Amino acid sequence: MTESPHPLSYLPLVGLWIFSSDRYRQLENGGAGEDDDAIGPVWVQEFDSLSYDFFGRGYDLLLARCGSESDAEAIIIEMDNTVITLALNTLDRMTPRPPFYLLFAHVIRHLILQKLPGWWGVNPTLHSARGRLLALAQRIGESLHTVRVDSQLRWTIEDAAVQIAETWVKAIEQVSDRFAGTLFDLTPFLVEAAKKVITIDEVASFAAHLAGILGGRLNWDRGAGEEWIDIQVGEVFCRIRVGFRFMFATPSIPSQAVEFAEMHGFVVLTVEDFDAPVFMLSTDHSQPLFGMGHLHLLLDTRAFSVSDLWFATV
Repeated sequence: MTESPHPLSYLPLVGLWIFSSDRYRQLENGGAGEDDDAIGPVWVQEFDSLSYDFFGRGYDLLLARCGSESDAEAIIIEMDNTVITLALNTLDRMTPRPPFYLLFAHVIRHLILQKLPGWWGVNPTLHSARGRLLALAQRIGESLHTVRVDSQLRWTIEDAAVQIAETWVKAIEQVSDRFAGTLFDLTPFLVEAAKKVITIDEVASFAAHLAGILGGRLNWDRGAGEEWIDIQVGEVFCRIRVGFRFMFATPSIPSQAVEFAEMHGFVVLTVEDFDAPVFMLSTDHSQPLFGMGHLHLLLDTRAFSVSDLWFATV
């Protein structure tokens, strides 16, 4: 975990697509035929599978954050142009010019071992794929040992890979910084709610009555010590915190339910998209609010969604 996680930790999921073999071949030579042996190593297909999976999940969040496909695609194009232009220019300066996949291999291995760990602790998707990524990095390393390359050229490729990886991270940081100022600070709402003490029996009774108003049922494993109670009925979704009087709800929640919650002292915050990383939280309040001084190791407190918060504190 890096000391300063980047605000929008889902951007690496989108950014990995830049290094897919199809994208590289498209820019390298305008598309290659089926007999192109540059795509030979088995690990290439495995990385493609991972990167496209990451891209799909990351793009959904990016789209939710941007609000339109054109804005989301513009961000991808911006990162793509910065990184790929450098990669292709670097290859053109090498003599002899190596196959693109050699540089590609060094870049991916450096990203997995040196850069992606900075997001493992704050992004559940990358965290869940950690084992596969590390195994992939090992296979890439083994594959590179079988390639005969002049020692000077090998050093040049390795140095270029580091520069390209750093450029990739910088591109993500620049996009993150532009978004960071538009985040919604959740701190004062949680602090206010935490002033209103509630017992577990009281919150259970409240949630049961709210579910009755909505015509739904609770999704809560009390015996397992879950700290959030969910209620979903059609398009209405509520997530209630156990321990203090706070709840998230979709805008479709009936006014009667909101009035009931507020009458019982709950702070109700409506959220359009529970997966959109639009919130931030002061780390000074992690311990008093959630009893977790290490929350910043599980959650990017500078940009997270309701789902991210649930994952880190359930």
